[in-house]
Amino acid sequence: MPELPEVEAALELLRTGARGRTIASVRLLHPALQKRLTAAQLDAMTGARIARVERRGKHQLLHLDDGRVLHAHFRMNGDWALLAGEEPLPRFARAVISFDDGGSLVFLDSRMLGTIDLHPAGVELDLGLGPDAADPEWTAAQLGAGLALRRGPVKPALLDQRLVAGLGNIYAAESLWRAKISPFAGCDSLTSDEVAALRRAIAEVIVRATGSRYTDDDTVHLDVYDREGLPCRRCRTSIERATQAGRSTYYCPTCQPAALIEPPRASKRSESATSGSKNAPARAKPAKRAKAAKRASASKSGSPSSSEKRSHATTTKTVKASKTKTARTKTAKTAKTAKRAKATKRSPARPVTSKAKASKSATRRRSFPTKRSR
Repeated sequence: MPELPEVEAALELLRTGARGRTIASVRLLHPALQKRLTAAQLDAMTGARIARVERRGKHQLLHLDDGRVLHAHFRMNGDWALLAGEEPLPRFARAVISFDDGGSLVFLDSRMLGTIDLHPAGVELDLGLGPDAADPEWTAAQLGAGLALRRGPVKPALLDQRLVAGLGNIYAAESLWRAKISPFAGCDSLTSDEVAALRRAIAEVIVRATGSRYTDDDTVHLDVYDREGLPCRRCRTSIERATQAGRSTYYCPTCQPAALIEPPRASKRSESATSGSKNAPARAKPAKRAKAAKRASASKSGSPSSSEKRSHATTTKTVKASKTKTARTKTAKTAKTAKRAKATKRSPARPVTSKAKASKSATRRRSFPTKRSR
């Protein structure tokens, strides 16, 4: 994810390649961006000039000459590309800002998580950000005051942009390693010296960063991030990795000793695989052993166990239900018989005469012809 140094490098490209140029058109090439800006907003940007560019944390603001602000956020892996003339668009082009001189500025994003918005003129932007990590006026006292209000581990807290804007997973880990602070230490447990060391480490890490993406191994030099299993650059202990708030945390167990909040324990599956099957009986839960002893004691004394009691209760309940069903069936049959008898009493059957018998027989012969008549 682009963090403050990477966003600052992208902003430098905007300063040199986009500032002062006039917009001829804006095209959105992905549906996700098309939902954020209307066609009227796109048309209204024609003729506007990019007066200046600004960074706030990881956010980039392109201030237009009429007061409106074009707001871009890279999210996971966005970037800018400057094209001259009629060059073909890059593979992951998501938006194109064409200039009146023939060049264009392209918003790239392979995962399509980045955003572009347009804010009206005269509106104060409240992005909910804390002090900028690169701001020299941001003091250790301010950092300590923000950490004192939190009770969780310090590493996830540094990712909260309300505490400090611009830091991400990579440079938070790098800063903690440089300050020799455990990423699992509680925010409110840090001493004033530790907070001061952390503030200095953040400044040093930001200055040391080149602004290149961390996947560019030839230009990026990281001390701890993504170095699991490799020796610590300071004490040669193997770097370890843990998961905090869904993100990978890299640290040195020797240089960054665990503090009040311990690192997450290994899963039961990994523990069983490590310890082997010899210790399996010893790991049996006390509750299970007590339950087995209770069953054995019940069978010795001759008293029914809890399972036998449950079985007897289930059988009794089934018998009662069967008897109830049988009684209901008998009652229904009795009511039906009484109803038929009552109906018969109201309309008694007429005696069948010989004439009626002959008529009935003739009707039956007409309804079912014999083989000869067919």
